[in-house]
Amino acid sequence: MEEAVPQVEQRLHLVETVNAPEDVPRPYKKINSLLREDKTYGSMKAGGGKEIIKFSGIKERLPEIIGPINEEGMLQGEIIRIGGKDKTKHIQLLACNGEEYNLTTVRETAIEMERYLFCNVRVTGVGTWTRDEDMRWKLDKFIVSEFEPIEDKSLIEIVSELRDATQKSGWAKMADPLGALRIMRK
Repeated sequence: MEEAVPQVEQRLHLVETVNAPEDVPRPYKKINSLLREDKTYGSMKAGGGKEIIKFSGIKERLPEIIGPINEEGMLQGEIIRIGGKDKTKHIQLLACNGEEYNLTTVRETAIEMERYLFCNVRVTGVGTWTRDEDMRWKLDKFIVSEFEPIEDKSLIEIVSELRDATQKSGWAKMADPLGALRIMRK
């Protein structure tokens, strides 16, 4: 039991740091949340009365919830479901990070997207986002206006295509291609 004390203390010191592993702050945040609900705060003390960690509870100033915000955007992922009985059709997109997005679109677009079921696509449209108290942005709604399939190419193939494109553009022969780009953008 005594040999675990230094490890526990080390994890407790990590609680409010940016480098804390994901599992460390979760219980701390949960306790703070429960204390806020009870409109109180607290601390954990060692056997001798020495305070080990504070739980700010009601004293903690939470980040402001922001939103909902509507913004044009783009999402990428694999279409894993298409359906819907009403006017709007529902699409479920699985992003490469494992996050699932629930999207809506019109019937015509859903029919076109059906050909790409279980394929990777890039969708554009308007999303409604909300930032929660943990400062995480959550997609509440996304209405797809357009989509395009994403070709299944390796990084080597893509880099090779980019090299070919830059050689054809004449940029490789320019003394200052970035300067030329700045002039074009004005």
